[in-house]
Amino acid sequence: MAACDQTPGLHSTIQYLARSELYRREKPYIANFAVPEGARTTNHEFASVPVYVRNARLEETQLNTHGFTFRLWPTQMQPQDFEDDDIVESIYYKELDSWMRSSFPEYKDIIFLDFKVP
Repeated sequence: MAACDQTPGLHSTIQYLARSELYRREKPYIANFAVPEGARTTNHEFASVPVYVRNARLEETQLNTHGFTFRLWPTQMQPQDFEDDDIVESIYYKELDSWMRSSFPEYKDIIFLDFKVP
């Protein structure tokens, strides 16, 4: 496995939902389906906010504190295997389930929603 990037962080911008007067009259929405002609699919208005993004791989993270954590564990998967949904579901999901249950025994239900990065 490649060593993680040791860069502590970088300056960037993140698009946040803007604090718009519009949202005093209507809630933010997005339609992920076809809408009638002339109808809007979203009323989202965004604001660019400068941020400093820290390299979380260099931090000690805890699921219950940060909402995520990083762990290294062995896998039978090869990088190209992640292109095949059947392989991911038959091998990787089972590995994840086993690892998650042993690492977080207090959780009864473990559900994998997706594994793809667009």
